[in-house]
Formats: sequence, C-alpha cells, structure tokens
Amino acid sequence: MSQELVVTKANDLIEASYRLNVCEQRVLALLVAQIHPDDEDFKPYRFKASELQALVESANKDEHKRLRTLVKGLAEKTLQIRREHGGWLVLSWLSSGEYIPGRGEVELEFSPKLKPYLLQLQERFTSYKLGNVVKLRSRYSVRLYELLKQYEPLGKRSFELAELRRVLGLADNEYSTWHDFKKRVLEPALRELPKKTDLGFSYSVRKRARAVEFVDFEIQHVDHDKPPKKKTAKKQTAKKVTQNPREQAKQCYHERNYGTTCAVKDIATLNGLPKKQQAICCMCANLQPALFDAGIA
Repeated sequence: MSQELVVTKANDLIEASYRLNVCEQRVLALLVAQIHPDDEDFKPYRFKASELQALVESANKDEHKRLRTLVKGLAEKTLQIRREHGGWLVLSWLSSGEYIPGRGEVELEFSPKLKPYLLQLQERFTSYKLGNVVKLRSRYSVRLYELLKQYEPLGKRSFELAELRRVLGLADNEYSTWHDFKKRVLEPALRELPKKTDLGFSYSVRKRARAVEFVDFEIQHVDHDKPPKKKTAKKQTAKKVTQNPREQAKQCYHERNYGTTCAVKDIATLNGLPKKQQAICCMCANLQPALFDAGIA
C-alpha cells in the first residue's frame, strides 16, 4: 500500500454526517484512493486480504471474521448528505463486498449513489495523501483532519458546536458536556494530527450564556520533510578591558564568580591592585601562566 496515493472527495461528502470506526475509515480512504481522476464509473476494487488486515485493529484473532466484520460495517453503516433546498440523501458506502477464497482477495464496490461525490470532480473537492490518515488512531482525528484540510487554504474554520457534533455522528447523550467533548474529541486530534499528518491546529470557543456555542479553528500546515532548524551557538563578544586597576579587579571578581573571561592577565596589572584584590585575581585561571613564569605560582 502506497501512502503517496491521493484521496479526493467532494466537500459535500466530507461534510456528511456519519459514524465509522477508525479502521473502517482507513479502509474507506484506501478504497477512495483507487479512483482515477478520469474514471467515469465505479469499478470492483480488489485488495489482498493481508493489505486490509494491516489496517484493522481487533482483538479477534480470526482474520476472516475480522474482514467480514469490516466489510459488513462499511456495507451496513449509512451516511447522510445534505442536498440543495433542504433536501438530504441517506445511503450506504458499499453496494457489495466479497471475499474470494483461494486468491486471498477482497472485492469492494461503492454504492452508485456516491458517483457525484467521488467521480469526475471539477470543483468543491478536497485532496490529500493517503498516508495522512492511515496512521491515525482516533476516529475523530480522521474526520477533523478532512474537515480542516478542506479549509487549509483559508487557515481557519468555524463550526457551531451542534453542527460539528452532527457531522461527527455523535448521539445527543454522547460527550454531551463541553468537558467530555473537548477531552474525547478535540484534544486527541490536537495531539495526533501535527505528529502524523501535514496539518496542525489550535482552537478557541465562543460562548453564549456560559455555554459553548461555536468552536473556531486555526489551521497550520506541517512539513515533516523540512529539516529542523539547528540551534546556533551564541557568539561570545569580547569584553572591554578597563584601564583602571581597581575596576579590573572588580571585573575579575565578577567573572570569577559568574564564569566569564578574566580581564587581569599580567603581573604588572596585578601589582597595581590592593592586596585583597590581588588575592582574588590570583585564583583566576587566566592569570596562572603569568604567575608561573614570574615564579609566584
């Protein structure tokens, strides 16, 4: 499976209301990525069973049962697409799914009603590389990635909270408090997307009567191929050496205690200082060679 394959969907399909688990969404993205821009009709798309199994996470060790559950879920679960003038369309993702024994293949075919949303798209569509979603572990991360990718050129997108919940397929009693919605839906995606996809985001909220009414997203592009900036060492500038011996002693004392370069480096300068300050300067490493040469150290 090439993660460079491109997934292209009509924006109306991205904004449809549906609920799929993360494994079903991975397989759906792989299926959409098989469509070529010039295709005029759907085809039966065949995959090696092992290719699909790599996208499925399940405690069930029976691989055939896992595949059957996956395909059955895509065939039975519905989505609702809003149409013009208040209309709507309810349909299933797949018209059929078949396991071919002996060849270890699975054949999947889209529902014909999805043609306007996946074929011959000329406008109002969004594209992304398959690799951006197949590694995500939260179902809401996948949905939020697509919803934000759609608005990446604008760099921001706002949702009424009730509408965002509808699009994500949440029941009225599911994550009904803002705290739970933020914890279970937004925060996992906030952490996951910039690490595994080409998008990151931040968000803020607008309230009415102390209740969250709108969620405002700021969208950032993430380039994982760009090498990180190397930290450059700060240039150390030479300190100005004062000509006043007493000031030199003060500077030496300060540098002795704070780790910078000592200004007193010769015996002549040292001899011009009071004895107490001479003692301080003699402890400085920069003066040791001069003391040694003079037979003092």
